[in-house]
Amino acid sequence: MLLQHYRISKRRLAFLIVVIISLTWSLVLYSRSILTSHQLPWYIHSHDPFTSNSTTYAWTTHNQSLDDMIDFAEREMRAALTDDYDERIPGSGLTRRDQVTSFRSLVACWTQQGSWQKRPGTPLPHFQDPLYGQCDRRWRHSDTARPAPLYHWQPQCALLSDTIQQKQWCDIVDRRHTLVVGDLVQYQLHDLLLDALRDGPTICYGELNCKEHTLCPRPKRSRLRYIRNDLLSKTSRVDLAHGAPAANVIEWPFLARHPLETFKIVLLNRSPVVDDDISFVQQLVIALAEIRRIQPDALILYRSSFVGHPYCDEAKGPLLDSHPRQQSKDWKSRLPFGWSEYGRRNRLAQAIVEAAGGVYLDMATSLDQRPDGHVGGKDCLRYCMPGPLDSMALLLYNVFLALGAPSLSVE
Repeated sequence: MLLQHYRISKRRLAFLIVVIISLTWSLVLYSRSILTSHQLPWYIHSHDPFTSNSTTYAWTTHNQSLDDMIDFAEREMRAALTDDYDERIPGSGLTRRDQVTSFRSLVACWTQQGSWQKRPGTPLPHFQDPLYGQCDRRWRHSDTARPAPLYHWQPQCALLSDTIQQKQWCDIVDRRHTLVVGDLVQYQLHDLLLDALRDGPTICYGELNCKEHTLCPRPKRSRLRYIRNDLLSKTSRVDLAHGAPAANVIEWPFLARHPLETFKIVLLNRSPVVDDDISFVQQLVIALAEIRRIQPDALILYRSSFVGHPYCDEAKGPLLDSHPRQQSKDWKSRLPFGWSEYGRRNRLAQAIVEAAGGVYLDMATSLDQRPDGHVGGKDCLRYCMPGPLDSMALLLYNVFLALGAPSLSVE
């Protein structure tokens, strides 16, 4: 009698089975939708989303709007200077306000308005760090060429020159030495300049403080040096920490008369490490004010910070607006390591640099669209050479053409 009491009819059993199957499929589809919403545009395989702690930092603890922070950054920089740079860019041939305004608008068009186009061409020969040789080795047994160097950045505004003319570039920087300061990504610009302006390799042991190299064929008239200082800090000595120095953030001294007084061209980038907006602004203001104090006529160029691309080995080419995941335009908010805040920090840096009479180079707009072409593996921040950075070399050359040489060059 007890068994008969708990016996389920066939109709009720079938209904319960349908309910269980429906709930199971709903959970599966929901899980897939959650996972898909965290997929980045270049992913081929599904990957777990990054934790909120990977993307949420105390960058905006003061909770001020970006416009307010830009105004604050510009005021801080102007207050730290003894001169006004609205009507000139030191170290260039631009000496009138209208020239400076036109130049900045042209550079913004070159760097911020354009797209990656696939077209044949000869890549920039790479002679420097052998690290990037592994990029070509992966394609050694392939019937096709490595695809990354086949894409070129095509600005909407016409460039002054579609090819790099080494002699003309060397004429502009003649008798002026160049100092490159920043993190390991900035070290790639050191190699890029050597590739563009030299006909052979140089020797550089390590990526901390590379000694000076001759930059152009004319002996000893233009030299290049790299110093690693991730924060562009005013530190006067390396903290050895009793023989166990930290390696996550490197601050090699550079803001002093030696070595700074030797260099008339300074190419900078400050790593957006974990700190708040106020600290970022104040440290960058201190660095540029000190450069202007020691080298008031130096040409200062600042490279924007571009994001890395997790699981970059899965990328097959540049991001295109036609890609369904790219159309959402919010994929950067899902990036780890605080990369989602790079756009904000770049805007602050631009306000500071231009107030100091420097040149802001927006490389992020174009390179953020290149998840392909990275060194790969665990290094999805630096790019293979030749590769996407070739287009940045051409842009940099055109920037120097537009700036021109100063009327008086100092030895």
